[in-house]
Amino acid sequence: MIFRFTRVTMVILAATLSLPLVADEPELANTQQASPGEYSDEVFARQGNVVMTHRELDAEFSKIPAKFRLAYIRDGDRVSELIQNLLRGKLVAADARAAKYNELPLVETRMKTAAEVELAEAWALQIVEFALDADAETLASEHYLAQPEE
Repeated sequence: MIFRFTRVTMVILAATLSLPLVADEPELANTQQASPGEYSDEVFARQGNVVMTHRELDAEFSKIPAKFRLAYIRDGDRVSELIQNLLRGKLVAADARAAKYNELPLVETRMKTAAEVELAEAWALQIVEFALDADAETLASEHYLAQPEE
């Protein structure tokens, strides 16, 4: 499956995404990520017997640091490659499930471990992305009040 993105297509794509595209826009500075109910399960792409939803595409875009996300999304070749890779992976995974490979104990454990790692990385990225800038004056004042002898 080959995707060709024009400027109009990219504007439509960006408009349909639930993610903030640029972190340093004032109105987005203190926003949290959208709740799962806000994402669309509408089919975005289909290849063979697998589909990719807008929610899955949003999830992949969310892995890109916010300050680089808009440039990435505007690059039609990169987005096309991302979609092709995701669909290819879904096709291979569907074949693995059909062969019940995912039910092997070692494979089940690997999948659970991968899910834990993904959760930890996503959590850490969110903490960094939405952390407030430190107020040096307030920190110094609190330190002095806690330890005036220093």
